[in-house]
Amino acid sequence: MQQPQHLSSSDCQPSALLDRAIDREPIAVTPDTPVVEVLVAMSQNRASYILILENEKLVGIFTERDVVKLTTTPMDWSEILVAQVMTSQLITLSLEEKGDIFSVLSLLRSARIRHLPLLDDRDRVVGVITPESLRQVLKPTDLLQIRRVGDVMVTQVVNASPSILMFELAQIMVEQRKSCVVICEKSNNGDRQIPIGIVTERDIVQFKAMGLDLFTTPAEAVMSTPLFPISVNASLWEANQMMQEHCIRRLVAVDLEGGLAGIVTQSTLLQALDPVELYSTVELLQQTVTKQTLELQKANEEMKREVSQRQEVQTQLEELGKNLKQQVDERTLELQKANSQLQEANLALERANREQAILNEELERRLKQLEKAQVQLVQSEKMSALGQLISGIGHEINNPVTFLKGNLKHAQAYIKDLLDHLELYRQELSDPSDKIKDHAEEIDLDFVRRDLPEIIDSMTAGVDRVSQLSVSLRTFSRSDATSKVPVDLHEGLKSTLVILKHRLKANENRPDIKVIEDYGELPNIPCYPGPMNQVFMNILANAIDAVEESNRGKSYDRVVANPNKIWIKTRWEGGEGDHPPRAIVSIKDNGMGMPESVREKIFDRLFTTKPMGKGTGLGLSISYQIVVEKHKGSLICLSELGKGTEFQIVLPVRQKRSDW
Repeated sequence: MQQPQHLSSSDCQPSALLDRAIDREPIAVTPDTPVVEVLVAMSQNRASYILILENEKLVGIFTERDVVKLTTTPMDWSEILVAQVMTSQLITLSLEEKGDIFSVLSLLRSARIRHLPLLDDRDRVVGVITPESLRQVLKPTDLLQIRRVGDVMVTQVVNASPSILMFELAQIMVEQRKSCVVICEKSNNGDRQIPIGIVTERDIVQFKAMGLDLFTTPAEAVMSTPLFPISVNASLWEANQMMQEHCIRRLVAVDLEGGLAGIVTQSTLLQALDPVELYSTVELLQQTVTKQTLELQKANEEMKREVSQRQEVQTQLEELGKNLKQQVDERTLELQKANSQLQEANLALERANREQAILNEELERRLKQLEKAQVQLVQSEKMSALGQLISGIGHEINNPVTFLKGNLKHAQAYIKDLLDHLELYRQELSDPSDKIKDHAEEIDLDFVRRDLPEIIDSMTAGVDRVSQLSVSLRTFSRSDATSKVPVDLHEGLKSTLVILKHRLKANENRPDIKVIEDYGELPNIPCYPGPMNQVFMNILANAIDAVEESNRGKSYDRVVANPNKIWIKTRWEGGEGDHPPRAIVSIKDNGMGMPESVREKIFDRLFTTKPMGKGTGLGLSISYQIVVEKHKGSLICLSELGKGTEFQIVLPVRQKRSDW
């Protein structure tokens, strides 16, 4: 029996918006796979569906809705194969007839499906299109316009009390064909339902995978809470942002008093792009073009008639002879004047086109600046919130740690005094009673005397470790600095390593990742400590990812023979000529490295080589902005395939504070 596997993605590059909406690596299993294993695979991968393939041919699909249906049937799941409960009557789409993104939207709506498999000319699966994948590639400005949540929300929402059993809840979802149920409690005056939680099809998949008894579990024990409600007056853009921020697929809409008003899903957001509406617009434009073409043809015919008339007049003028020559000359002058005016109009049009091109370039530049500013603003807010959180945690940790450290010293002294006093008793009572001897043997007194000081020493070491971690967290956050301040870069590097220590420890696939620290003599460098520590965090985390990626396919012994290493080196270079002195921080790993084609794009926004869900493509882009734009320094990437990667952070130090 095959284990769940990922289909290989096509080698062809996507050339249209629809191509980018195709999930080319869907999870697939064979028909003889037990349903229990399929549930585990769906839960671990947070997948809403799994394809069933037999000899590379699509024979069915198993979705969250199928799980809910199966939940309402009392039977032993361990003996059920996925072939027995999968949906085999499928609606698919071939590559040749896939059309554009709007035709796919229409098909999803008309067929009332949420998963559309895409097949090649040999009926092999190329990928799957879902409302979620379509929403990710469509720009919110194209998708959401200025519509409000109240305009598009679903008002027919199924709700239930917190005490309802999960099995009853699953039956309601199957009977009413709903993908979720909102858990509500009545308001104080009893006139409206106040939402307090939600249960979805995916939750039921997770609960079954965890082995929960749905016949005895009430909804309030497992429902998703707290909710992230959204006002009916909020825009669909805000709804889209909230879904992305909290990684959820639906939002509960509430009225001004907090009562349940409706629900907004990813499919609701997609309905903002109504293909019928767009097709009507295109048809209207086509009618306008046709009308203008007919008018142009009519004007051409009139011009032809006018030319013909002029030819007749010319003939008549020639026949009239010299007496009419003066009139012909006057008409000629008028035509020349008209031509001159036409040339001036053409020149004015060319100037307008050039000015429009300049305006377009300026607009594009401003848009890029706005995107950068948005990323910096979001990151700044995140770091500010992180700093406040870490500061609070550090304070909460520091108080009990200080209390423990102080009391441990007294406890250590008291225990030593008690042990010394006990030794005096043993010396003075050379022949203790049998009761004392029996009790000493029962508690293993000699072992207790040896082990108790060691326990106190171990507790002291643990408290010191917690204290060090608290200091490192406060050092790393440093979000209180709104301007450049002199900072010890070594302190920032060490605190970052303390925070990443859990990722450096050995696991079942490899031993510890060795970090070789080679710190030179650096003065305190003027910089923004919080953002600079974030740069260290991004680069070191990428280095850990790189060495772990290089271990794929290697045995444990082979990794031990060539252990994973990360080198951190700092040095100071004095200024020469017009160049100011500078501090250089080098972070190098012995991973697989990268080709030149990847290295050239490494600082591009949203560029990542990691699988979906493991990287945002913003880490190095933000690091580049922090070092280059915020600190006027340099961030250099040196890499060669098979030889590892090195990042150099170069920070120039201006002597005058006004130059900081």
